[in-house]
Amino acid sequence: MTAELIDGKQIASEIRAEVAESALELTERGTRPGLAAVLVGEDPASQVYVRMKKRACEEAGIYAPDMHLPAGISQSELLERVEQLNEDPKIHGILVQLPLPDPLDEAEVMLRVRRDPGAAEADRLRSAGQARRRHGTIQHRRAPGGGDPLPEAAVGERDRHSRSQPDPRHG
Repeated sequence: MTAELIDGKQIASEIRAEVAESALELTERGTRPGLAAVLVGEDPASQVYVRMKKRACEEAGIYAPDMHLPAGISQSELLERVEQLNEDPKIHGILVQLPLPDPLDEAEVMLRVRRDPGAAEADRLRSAGQARRRHGTIQHRRAPGGGDPLPEAAVGERDRHSRSQPDPRHG
């Protein structure tokens, strides 16, 4: 199989348009989607990432509160905050920005994020995958040509937006 050059910016644009359309449909039916971001500590890269996610959500019409917590927060306090978000009817997904500062247990935090069956959870899945990967429990698929491993959701999106057929070695 020959490598296929894909236009990542075009694919991202298509996905953003689809998300905005879905968010608008939900809002018109009376439920504005909400994605909360939880950032613990002051990591500059994490702050930029959360800020970009918030901006993307706002552009798509998604309610996007963020919760900035101090690096010294205890595990129990962090779990309590996650539970508050779980109970908030305006929140349909929670992005916990990883890595969490030591000694916080990322896997336990990610397991506490309750799944809303009606919500799109790409970042929750990505974040949970990162936590599982650190503990050796996640399965990967290899990119065509033996490149870096891709999480299942990324492979599906790539294949869905690709003009060629998915690589049968990964199906």
